[in-house]
Amino acid sequence: RMSARPSSMDINSSTKKHPKQVIREYLDEPEEETSFFDGVTENLTKLLDGISFSIGLTRFRTWLMILLTVLSTYACSEVMFNLRWETSLAVVAVGTVFPVVFSIQAAYQNREKSLKYLDDIKATFIYMYFTFGEWDRLHSGNVQPEAEATMSQLIVDIMAVLRGKQFGGVARESVHKVYDGWHQLCADAHRNTKVPPPWVNGMSISIRVAMSAFESVKTLKDYETPRGLRKLCYFLIMTTPILLAPYWANFCIDNPDEIEWGCLASYFVGVLYVIITSTLLHVQEALEDPFDGDGIDDIKWDLFGNQLDIMALHGPEGPKQRAEYRKEMDEMRAAKKEAQEQAKEGYQEADVKDSKA
Repeated sequence: RMSARPSSMDINSSTKKHPKQVIREYLDEPEEETSFFDGVTENLTKLLDGISFSIGLTRFRTWLMILLTVLSTYACSEVMFNLRWETSLAVVAVGTVFPVVFSIQAAYQNREKSLKYLDDIKATFIYMYFTFGEWDRLHSGNVQPEAEATMSQLIVDIMAVLRGKQFGGVARESVHKVYDGWHQLCADAHRNTKVPPPWVNGMSISIRVAMSAFESVKTLKDYETPRGLRKLCYFLIMTTPILLAPYWANFCIDNPDEIEWGCLASYFVGVLYVIITSTLLHVQEALEDPFDGDGIDDIKWDLFGNQLDIMALHGPEGPKQRAEYRKEMDEMRAAKKEAQEQAKEGYQEADVKDSKA
């Protein structure tokens, strides 16, 4: 089976084909054909997603700041108080944007560290599952099913700890369940007395690695980016557009299009400043807690759990088991689709009978 597959050297040595095309051929995947219309649609969708992320209808804070900026700029026009002054926008912008960018960078680094620690936990679980299976095969044991159940429950408990709040009774109870799972794994590692002690010692080291990774990612969860810095960013972004209203109004000096309530340039620059700073704050808040699973850049817990749920489909009989698994899934999807169609037909017949009645 292995000789039929091309090696990594064979894949990398293909210089006449695009890397994606080589990978598709290796995985027996059909090459995707995209038309000009598909490309335009994709880019338009990205543009609309970006607009929705910046000034979507759910961005109540952004719309509130836009309204306050427009009103404050109007108050500084000739109709109201006629307040105008010239200042350096670069100093204000840098003083406002730099703390936000620094906070985004810190949150992004914490997110990358969290992903690394979660990868360590997942890799350790996969290694322990395979090792328990080999122990059972070589030493006539039956530890792997119990260890698999323990690891499955441990994954659920770890996800509950990281997706929950930092403090509180529920969070503490979830942490206790995780420690119970670690203890059960240690007991499973020492259950089969026929396993040589060096092998058991290696398993104990693996469990310790997973526990260390869990403690590291839990620490990143409990201690986020500096709260004082986040409060400073929030204060600056919420106040500077309003305090700079005389500066926005000053754009109308020597402007032939100026009218009593100001010119369009003053309102445009003020609103644009609000959109930029508010969007940066949205990015920082989205990266602050990558564990809740609500943001677009959060950790994909479904993918994390699904990869560990199919550990039994790997091994010497892996290709055969995965083929059977895909066949079962296809049959389940077909049965579900058929049931939905039958239900739809039943609803249509009922509607026809009711209309005749």
